[in-house]
Amino acid sequence: MSIVQLIMHFSTKEQVPVQVDDIVAYLRNVGIHDEISFFPTTELDVGILKGEIERLLDEAAKPPKKIANIYSANSLSTTERRLVEGKELLHLLDEEHFRVHTFERLEELIQQITAEPSPKHTVPDDATLANIDSRAIIHALAVLFPFAARAQYVQAYKAGKLSLQQVAKLVDLPLEHVETVMDDRWEQAYKLMIRPQRSAGPDRVAIVSEGARQIASVPIGQSPDRYAQELSIRMAKAKPT
Repeated sequence: MSIVQLIMHFSTKEQVPVQVDDIVAYLRNVGIHDEISFFPTTELDVGILKGEIERLLDEAAKPPKKIANIYSANSLSTTERRLVEGKELLHLLDEEHFRVHTFERLEELIQQITAEPSPKHTVPDDATLANIDSRAIIHALAVLFPFAARAQYVQAYKAGKLSLQQVAKLVDLPLEHVETVMDDRWEQAYKLMIRPQRSAGPDRVAIVSEGARQIASVPIGQSPDRYAQELSIRMAKAKPT
């Protein structure tokens, strides 16, 4: 399971705000069984790091238990904490896609957007995506502010009928990051984010039933194991009696 598939899973959701618990539920559904806990802390310097994840293995438990403790600076607002917690959750998935050649172009594009603040809002230096956590922040934004939800607001926003502040309130995310997503170039950034999955194509599963073998493409964003189980059940029910 990859972060790209996570983004694709949430991409069609129109109801906002997306909750951090929704991401946790998805991770559970695709086989991430770490015991996840969230803690505010005074030990983080928000000028350097707003959140971090600590991964542990409790070997005394039977069977051994994986633990993921996510810390966020207690000085953060609720909207900032949501984004930080969402970002840290992404580290529970693989990060192979961060190394694909498209990411360099994506990062350059995001830096262009955040380097050109609109008259409505000035983006402070520490709020831009061009920092050490930029890769995870960009992808967390794509999850917490789904593409389908953005599509609902973009025309009214461009027409001046919906303000940036109103959109930020609807999605419950920091204003400066919402401005990034509402920029026209976000559409290109989004395409670059999901391109690795689209290029590779969907996963495939093989189902064998009474000697017959059926190959099926797994819808992007779904677990191959779970899809195979569901397909097996449907095939069993479709058998003539």
